[in-house]
Amino acid sequence: MNNNKKLMIETLQEIDNYLPKVMHAVQSMVSYFQGGNEQQAIEVFGPFTEAMQWLLDAITLTKSMQEEYDIHVSTQELEDVLPQLLEGWENSDYILISDILEYE
Repeated sequence: MNNNKKLMIETLQEIDNYLPKVMHAVQSMVSYFQGGNEQQAIEVFGPFTEAMQWLLDAITLTKSMQEEYDIHVSTQELEDVLPQLLEGWENSDYILISDILEYE
């Protein structure tokens, strides 16, 4: 197995390991925002956005392997929702952020 293929397999495994952590962060932020604990949610939001960027990069990096093994991982929904999250962040609209995280 060549190094590129090995790297893609490892990256796919990391995505699989990483997703439960991301989902936990989403649930935590929603709970914090809805509970009026904006400061705690804000502390999680920064690392969360970095995690989302890593996931997008990782999915893009492994696209050829996904096609080879008939795995379909779409980034479209995530790409659609990120600008909305950033808009909510820029406007300190924590209700919007919470709603997006909870329902999107």
